[in-house]
Amino acid sequence: MQNNVFKFLWKYLSSLKGLFFATLFLRLIAECCIQLGIFYSSRIVGVISTQEGDKSTLFQEALTFALLFALFTLLRGFIMHIGTFLEAGYRPLFMVKVSKALFAQAHRHSMQFFSEEMSGRVATKVRQTVRETSDFYDNSYGLTNSLVKITIAFFFISKVNLLLTLFLFIFFLLYSAFLYLSSKGLIRYSEASHDTYTHANGVLVDTMFNYTLIRNYCRIFFEKLHYFKKVHAWVNTEKSLYIKEANMYITQGVIRAVLQMFFLLIPFYYWLNDEISVADFVLVESLTAYITLYCMDIGGSAARGFRNWGGIKDGLDFLYRPIHVVDKQGAKKLSIRRANIRFENISFGYKNSYEQTDKNAQPTISRLLFHHFNLDIKAGEKIGLVGRSGSGKSSLIKILSRYYDISDGKIMINSTNIADVTQDSLRQHISTIPQDPSLFNRSIMENIRYGRKSATDKEVIAAAKKAYIHDLIMSLPNGYNSKVGERGITLSGGERQRIAIARAIVKNAPILILDEATSALDSESELYIQKALQDVMEGKTVIAIAHRLSTLREMDRILVLDKGRIVEEGTHTGLYRKKGSYYDFYQLQSKNYRR
Repeated sequence: MQNNVFKFLWKYLSSLKGLFFATLFLRLIAECCIQLGIFYSSRIVGVISTQEGDKSTLFQEALTFALLFALFTLLRGFIMHIGTFLEAGYRPLFMVKVSKALFAQAHRHSMQFFSEEMSGRVATKVRQTVRETSDFYDNSYGLTNSLVKITIAFFFISKVNLLLTLFLFIFFLLYSAFLYLSSKGLIRYSEASHDTYTHANGVLVDTMFNYTLIRNYCRIFFEKLHYFKKVHAWVNTEKSLYIKEANMYITQGVIRAVLQMFFLLIPFYYWLNDEISVADFVLVESLTAYITLYCMDIGGSAARGFRNWGGIKDGLDFLYRPIHVVDKQGAKKLSIRRANIRFENISFGYKNSYEQTDKNAQPTISRLLFHHFNLDIKAGEKIGLVGRSGSGKSSLIKILSRYYDISDGKIMINSTNIADVTQDSLRQHISTIPQDPSLFNRSIMENIRYGRKSATDKEVIAAAKKAYIHDLIMSLPNGYNSKVGERGITLSGGERQRIAIARAIVKNAPILILDEATSALDSESELYIQKALQDVMEGKTVIAIAHRLSTLREMDRILVLDKGRIVEEGTHTGLYRKKGSYYDFYQLQSKNYRR
C-alpha cells in the first residue's frame, strides 16, 4: 500500500462507512433543528415589532413560535445523543484498525530496517501516526460540522433574499480558498517537526536501554548533550511551525473581520431599503453572525487538520518504506519433519542503508560476502562454524532464516526453495539460541511458552527440566509466574540462556541454530548448558557458531570460513591433526585460556 494519507485513512474507515455517514446525517438533522430554532426566535421578534393586531392574538402567535423553538432545541439534543452513541460504536474500532495496521507494517520490515533504525524512533512513529489520526478525525468532524452548519444557514438566508445569499456565498468562497492555500503550507512544517521529534525520542529510549553502559563509563553529561541537541532541533522546527501558524491566524483574523463587517452591513442595507422585514433582518443577522462564528471554527480546524495530515504523512513515509524481504505471490507454507539444507551456488552481500537510497528505490549491494557459495548439510547432521569476525558465520544463518535475501543461487530445505515459502512458515521450522537471548518483561512461563503458544504448563515445565532451569525457577517467590524484568535483567546470563533453551525445546523445530550460545558464560553455566544442548540437539539439523572451540568437539563436521569461503572442513580431531587454520585458532585460544 502506498503511503498516501487519504487512501490509508479511507481503507480503515470504509468498512465502517455506514455508521460514519449515519452519524453525519444525524448531525445534519440536528443542525437543521438549530437553524429552525433560530428561525422561530426571529419570528417572535417579528411579532413584537408589528404594530397591528390584538395583543392577545400576538401573544398566542409568539407563544406558538416559542414552543416550536423549545421543541426543536430538545429534538436537536436528542438527535445529537443518538449520533454520539453511534460514533462511540465505530470510532474506537476505527482507531484499533489503524493501530493494528501500523503495528503489523512496522514488523513487516526486514532485519536491515531494524538494524539501522532506533527502536524508540520506530515505536514513536507508530504512536505518533495513531495519535495524529485520532486528532485528524476530530478536526475533520469539526470542519465537516461547521461546513454543514454554514450550508444550512445559507439555505435559510436564501429563503429571505437570493441575491443577498449570493453575495455572502462569494465572500465565503474567497475566504475558504485563502484558508486552504495558507493552511496547506503547514504540512511541510508539521512533517519536519514530527521527524525531529521522533529522532529525539529515539535517542531518549536508546539511553534508557543502555543506562548501565552510560553509568559504567560516566557518560551521563555526554548523553545529555547528545539528547539536548536533538531536542533543540525539534524545538527549532516547532518554532518555525508556530510562526507559520501565527502568521496564518493573523491574516485569517483580518479577513474574518472584513468578512464579518460585510456579513453584518449587507443585511442592514437591505432592511434600510425595505427589501426585508424586521423579522427577516433578525434572522439574517443571527445567521450571518452564526456563519462568521463557524468561519473561525473552520479556520482552526483546517489549520489543526493540515498539521495532523503532516504528522500522519511523516509516519507513513517512514513506516511504508520499501520492504526488502517479502513473500512471493502465492508462497506456500513449509511443512517438514527433518531438514536437509543445501546452499546452491549462492551470492550475497549487504545492501546500502535506507538513508543512502531513494525512498522508493531498492538499495544496491555495497559489499559482496558470499560468491557462488555451496554447502550441503544432511538431515540430522550437526555442523560447527569457525572463523574470524566478518568471515560470514552469522550471515550464513541470517540468510537461512531469510532475514536477508540472497542475490543469486538458491537455498533448499529438502526439495523446497526457501524463497518459495512464507517467511513465517520457514521460521516456524527454525529454533535459534543466540548469545544474548531476548526475553520479554513477562512471566517465565510466558517466555518459555513463546516457543509454541499451544504448549501446556506440563510441557513448559518438562522443557525447563531438560534445560536444567526448573529448580532455579521453583526457588523464586512466584515460581513460573515470576517476571524476568526488561530484557530478562533479573536473571544471570546463564539463566537467560537456559530459558532460551527451554523455549527451543518447546518449539521443537527440525532446524536448530546455536549462535555462540556459550561464549559469554562461566564454566558452571556452560556445563549446565552443554548438558541441556545435548537434549535439544537430538534428531535436529544443527548449525552451531562457537568462539569456544571446545564446544564443537561433538559436531559431525566443522567448517572454517574466511571471507565467505570454506577454507577447511572436517571433524575436530581431523582438523586439529591437519594443523591448518583450525589448529591455529585452537592453539591461540588455548594460550589465552592458560593465561
